[in-house]
Amino acid sequence: MSLLRTFSDEIAAVVQRVRPAVLHLKTLGRGRGASGSGFLCARTADGHGLALTNSHVVHGALAVEATFHDGRTVVVDVLGTDPATDLALLRVPEAIEDALPLADSEQARVGDFVLAVGCPHGLSHTVTSGIISGLGRALPGPDGRTIEDVVQTDAPLNPGNSGGPLLD
Repeated sequence: MSLLRTFSDEIAAVVQRVRPAVLHLKTLGRGRGASGSGFLCARTADGHGLALTNSHVVHGALAVEATFHDGRTVVVDVLGTDPATDLALLRVPEAIEDALPLADSEQARVGDFVLAVGCPHGLSHTVTSGIISGLGRALPGPDGRTIEDVVQTDAPLNPGNSGGPLLD
């Protein structure tokens, strides 16, 4: 088997494995709703899910709907947002099995291959690839404060991928 075929098979296996944990998020609120991505990152003691996304994805929403890869849709609770770091934590009132463990970013290296997975605008999972091109970057946050220790990648992100996982 060729090296390229083996590499492709590995990527496809990773995508298949993480697919159940990646969510399409749709915000409902005043005016035009927005959409983005998120991912299941843990289970609560009662078996429900916790998901991460970007704060700007759920900002101003009156309600947030999450759609799973199999088409199920549930309304999720926004437990908290931190606009300064652009993170939001969601409670998914549905029994979940497929949370993605968070990696130790201290182990990341410039040059590591990564995959970005998301559900832009409700499209079935999209996957892009790239490398970690920088670590410990600082970016200006929406409130003027600096977001520290950002992982920079050259993986192209589609509009609506915000909040989806970056996989090592």
